[in-house]
Amino acid sequence: SLDDMADVVFRNIAEKPDAWAELPEPRSDGARRAFAIKATYPAQGGQGTVTVRHLSVVMDYPEHFVVLTYFVPEALYDNYLPMFQHIGESFRYTGR
Repeated sequence: SLDDMADVVFRNIAEKPDAWAELPEPRSDGARRAFAIKATYPAQGGQGTVTVRHLSVVMDYPEHFVVLTYFVPEALYDNYLPMFQHIGESFRYTGR
């Protein structure tokens, strides 16, 4: 089920060392259900350890579950979030 898939994604994120993750938040576009999972955790990057912000969206799609994930250093999160939202929006209008 979609609920089970959201729980699996949440647990995988929450189990990262020093991770803080919000419980899956239900969303809907009126036709499809989805869950948003937000988290922050440290990750090793080219410049050393940085804090990353993570957003996974688990969607119900015809005959499949789709998981879209966006994670970037915290300083870049707001800059590129609109691009990720645009990709997520495109799933509303295809495959029906």
